[in-house]
Amino acid sequence: MFRVEDLVLEPPGITCVLGPNGAGKSTFLKTLAGAHRPLEGTVRLEPEGVGRAYAPPFPPVGVGLDGWGLLHVITESRAPLVGGVMPPRVRRALSLLGELGEPRGGLSSPLSAMSTGEAMKVMLAGVLASGAEALFLDEPNGHLDAASRARLYGILEREAGGRLVVVSLHDALEAAQVCSRAVVIGRGGDVVWGEAGEVLVPRVLERAYGVSFASVRLGGRSLPLPLLGGEGLD
Repeated sequence: MFRVEDLVLEPPGITCVLGPNGAGKSTFLKTLAGAHRPLEGTVRLEPEGVGRAYAPPFPPVGVGLDGWGLLHVITESRAPLVGGVMPPRVRRALSLLGELGEPRGGLSSPLSAMSTGEAMKVMLAGVLASGAEALFLDEPNGHLDAASRARLYGILEREAGGRLVVVSLHDALEAAQVCSRAVVIGRGGDVVWGEAGEVLVPRVLERAYGVSFASVRLGGRSLPLPLLGGEGLD
């Protein structure tokens, strides 16, 4: 269990949530998204009634699941029509999927025939095409290759200009390149948050993960690089 007090998240810019396995990143995102009730305190979105959408770290194994009606539409029909007109949300999902990269078998392929990464793109296109003003994406990069991740971050940066975009990530080096703000949940429940350049630094990450980090210079910026293959700092 961890406690977060007086945390304010707002656009523009992407907010990243990092921390070791089991620290509570998914629970945190689900609580912000309204899927879980906080054990104490409150989560308040302003203005009241703001739409929220949550994307899990794995795509659904089938279509027609509750909350994923759009997936069925964009995977089962190339050009779905309602009264002779394609719904705007479907048009937007198809456009986003085109940016992310359509499945090799085309949109008529069932999710079961897609790779995990392809199905993930379909799910993300559906969530991003929703009208929700607040998006909570749980490890959206986990099953994507480098090119797809780059395209995804480009889309998220664009969307974060007018929507709240919060993502959980495992790669601190990646997070430091794309995030404006960061929340780091440590192994003992400690929470540090603030501007990404102030939070995603070796001393904070080493305490959270228990492994060594180095600072590397890239494009005039200092980025955190985990030193893997050695023993932790316990």
